[in-house]
Amino acid sequence: MTDAELSALESAARAATPGPWEDLSNHPDHLRGAVNKGEKHIALCGYLDTWEEERRVTLKEMLANAAYIAAANPAAVLSLIAKLRQTRAERDWIARKYTDAFNALGRPDRMTVAKVLTIAKEAICQKN
Repeated sequence: MTDAELSALESAARAATPGPWEDLSNHPDHLRGAVNKGEKHIALCGYLDTWEEERRVTLKEMLANAAYIAAANPAAVLSLIAKLRQTRAERDWIARKYTDAFNALGRPDRMTVAKVLTIAKEAICQKN
C-alpha cells in the first residue's frame, strides 16, 4: 500500500463514525446483519427485495459481512495504520544502520556481513 493510499484510508477512517462498532446480528431487538455504534446504525448487511438469485448473498455471507464491517471499524483501521507506519519507520532505520555499517567496512566478506546483521538485530532488540 502506497503512502497516498494509506493517507486516503486514514482520512476515510477519521471521517467515519468512530469505533468500536458492534455486530448486532444475534441481538433479539435488531435485524440480522445490523452493525451499530451504540444506538447509531452504521450498516445493514444483506439483500433487499431482489428476485435475482445471483445478486443475493446467503445468510452465512450476510452474517460474516456484518462481523467483518464491525471488526474493521475506524478505531481498528487507525490502529493498523499506526502500526504499519511504525514498522516502516523501523525498517527504514534498520536499512540505514545496515548501509552505514556496510559502507564503513568497505567491501566485507560474508563472515563480516553476518556479524553486521547480528549487530543490527541486537540494536533492534535494544531499541524495542
